Amino acid sequence: MDFVKARKSQAKARVALIGPTGAGKTYTALVMATGMVNEIGKNASIVVIDTEHNSAAKYSDQFDFMVPASTLPDHSPASYVKAIEACEDAGFDIIIIDSLSHAWVGKGGALEMKDRFAARSKSGNTFQAWAKVTPEHNALMEKLISSKAHIIATMRSKMSYVQEKDDRGRTQIRKVGMAPVQRDGVEYEFDLIGDISREHTMTIDKTRWSDIDSFHGIVTENFGRDLVRWLSDGVEAPQATDTDYKIQVRDYLKAHPDFDWDGFVTDSVVTALPVEPDPKTWTEMDFREVFAMLPQGGAKKAKKAKKKKGKIAVN
Repeated sequence: MDFVKARKSQAKARVALIGPTGAGKTYTALVMATGMVNEIGKNASIVVIDTEHNSAAKYSDQFDFMVPASTLPDHSPASYVKAIEACEDAGFDIIIIDSLSHAWVGKGGALEMKDRFAARSKSGNTFQAWAKVTPEHNALMEKLISSKAHIIATMRSKMSYVQEKDDRGRTQIRKVGMAPVQRDGVEYEFDLIGDISREHTMTIDKTRWSDIDSFHGIVTENFGRDLVRWLSDGVEAPQATDTDYKIQVRDYLKAHPDFDWDGFVTDSVVTALPVEPDPKTWTEMDFREVFAMLPQGGAKKAKKAKKKKGKIAVN
């Protein structure tokens, strides 16, 4: 094992904005992103994956950004992954995900997927259901971390109420945000976490950027500009060499021509993963999960397979 001196590398933003309804998460994300593209220059662009009933469009007269022409078919983690990949392919510099909470509690989100899988099982075992949902949710987290674009994700916070005394000593009830509506601990996948209050101020909860560790206030475009400068300071990051699992699966089948692919897909893949039988609909993350499921040596046969091999093509 060789060792080298640690050096700060250039990086992409991984920002989570967490707050209660009405705190201004979408607006704050757009302000921050606008400052970022102004600093990046070179026709940098913003796209918003809007799961909040097109709420971001209300700010289209104040900010310059794009949205997908069609909404997500559902809020499954896989749908988010496909949307992020489409934004990356289109060359957007900054992707705002508004809101990431729907991947957990929205229609077709992780919790609904878990309930659906549990209802289908004879035992109603939720542990087995989570075994099918967790890999897809993990794939979404991996996509957020490894994306080629800057990521700003908003998340709703669970609500609570506190009693406080005003300057006259009178008791007042105030609504405050708590943990984000998402899987426990998911916020710590991000490098910068900002808690947005109902007064629209942001307090830094976590950051690796020491200059803003004590930040508390209204986010302006200058915040986004400074963020890009900090991320750009350092040596150029090495290009990630992503494994093409689709090619890995294809090479596996070429090396094991007697392997019963159709039976494997029907009896193993479709029952274990939330995917359709047709590989053309699979994401790169799906192929990664499928590749991990392939038996060593190709000796294992699907028990119920009777279809002609090769009918389901890996194109």
